[in-house]
Amino acid sequence: MANESTDVLMTFIDSTGTALAAECASVWNPDDTLKTDFKEGCFFEVDDFSFGGGVEANEDWDNNKSSPGGPGSDRESKNGLRERDDPHQQGKDGGKGRDGSRRRAAGGGRGTRFSAYIHNDGTDELSWQSKLIRDVPEISVSRQIDRCSPYLFWACMNFHSFTKAVIVKRKIIGGFAASGVTVPMMGFLRFEFERPLITSIDWGDGDVIKEGFKFVCRGLTMIYKAQMPDGSLGAQIQGKWKAKTQPQPVASAPWLESSSSSNRNGPKA
Repeated sequence: MANESTDVLMTFIDSTGTALAAECASVWNPDDTLKTDFKEGCFFEVDDFSFGGGVEANEDWDNNKSSPGGPGSDRESKNGLRERDDPHQQGKDGGKGRDGSRRRAAGGGRGTRFSAYIHNDGTDELSWQSKLIRDVPEISVSRQIDRCSPYLFWACMNFHSFTKAVIVKRKIIGGFAASGVTVPMMGFLRFEFERPLITSIDWGDGDVIKEGFKFVCRGLTMIYKAQMPDGSLGAQIQGKWKAKTQPQPVASAPWLESSSSSNRNGPKA
């Protein structure tokens, strides 16, 4: 842990409510309201994580898109690709249309990809909202290898999604205690990921083997507690996002075996 006054802890929960076994020496303050889902022996420490959220325009974002083959449109070539996406057509006219003018992407190019919102007068909110896609790209996590690693690798290679993954960042609240006195940390930031699916995992050799993995999710809840002037934590503030998806069947997972069998044999293929 780079900063002894803070740490980041993470846990994965399966559809049965089973948390993946992991290794971590950290303990939780019993009064910490953000420790929900964290069970002893079933969470690990994170060295670093990064992700974000954003809005992208889908293919039908432009209400005023020209008709196929018309001026400013994306004409289709014989292979069905739009000319601006067809590598066999690109470069033949220097990126220009038949009239010699510079060919535009539909709606005027990247600078106006949110045109459906910008030019909406606010009387029909659904018309522009339906043309935007809310998305949370891959979440990246780095940590040290531990007993949870074989399970995460199995999940990645077998397309197994979990019910939930939780990341909590903690810090010492109210200042530092006297030397030799242990002050329990309190969580002030919590990310709860719905239906996470691990998309990649890798390891790097060294005195301590580092592990990195990425995952995507179908929903995200963010909870934050501000630190008050007296050092205490204030009321939690919450934000949510959820993708529009259909429920998927959950495959059998190796960590659902008895703990003794899992510890002795590890996950099966």
